[in-house]
Amino acid sequence: MRQAGKPNKKTVTIVDRDERAWELELSATRPVINDLTLEAYSEPAATHRLILPYRYEDGRPILIPEAEFKSGTPLTWKYLKAHEDQLRARESGKADCDEWYGYIYPKNLSLFESPKLIVQVISKYARYASDTHSIYFTGGGNGPYYGLRWATPNDPHSLHYLQALLNSRLLDFYLHRISTTFRGGYFSYGKQFIEQLPIRPINFGGASERAEHDALVGLVEHILAAKRAAPSADTSALEREIDHRVYCLYGLTPDEIKLVEEDVRR
Repeated sequence: MRQAGKPNKKTVTIVDRDERAWELELSATRPVINDLTLEAYSEPAATHRLILPYRYEDGRPILIPEAEFKSGTPLTWKYLKAHEDQLRARESGKADCDEWYGYIYPKNLSLFESPKLIVQVISKYARYASDTHSIYFTGGGNGPYYGLRWATPNDPHSLHYLQALLNSRLLDFYLHRISTTFRGGYFSYGKQFIEQLPIRPINFGGASERAEHDALVGLVEHILAAKRAAPSADTSALEREIDHRVYCLYGLTPDEIKLVEEDVRR
């Protein structure tokens, strides 16, 4: 559902497929990206909303009972009832049951709630964006999007450190050599290729390595702040500094750096 304007503290106005405007409770919805081209280091501005009739318990999505959802979010329930026939008809009638207003495949929904990187799966170059606003998206083998985070919540590496590595010329150079290619100079940034990338771990017991981690994180934060203030801000100098720090972190020789710089497709 397309979002119409900015939400207020309690409600958000959306426009359905029939161009009808509806006011929904903000608490019953989440931002979702749809047909949006991401950029490296960007913070996506979601222009759509989805209804989320769930609560999370121990990381598991639990469908909110009908009576509770109706009384707690009457505006959203009114919208769902107006579209009940369509919702029940999903998946050849598979959704025609008491839980007709829920998702058919709710597995892993909670993964969208925490901070993550969102990558454009089909792209000419790396587009790993930051999300700290619980943005939802559709994805799969060829996208359009895919989400990334550290495997364990208490990993000492910052998500911005991972973002710096993945958006760097060096790791993009590597991915272009292992990825599926498409017409027009596009590459797949799908899971099967991203998980092959050599992510450099930091020895946090060493002061110099910890400082390098923090320097890369600081550069990413400066880029994000600049983009937040002005989306068209020129952050190329900061991005080039990240590239050079990554070359050093991975121990590249001048000849190897020259090879990456001459070949990278940006």
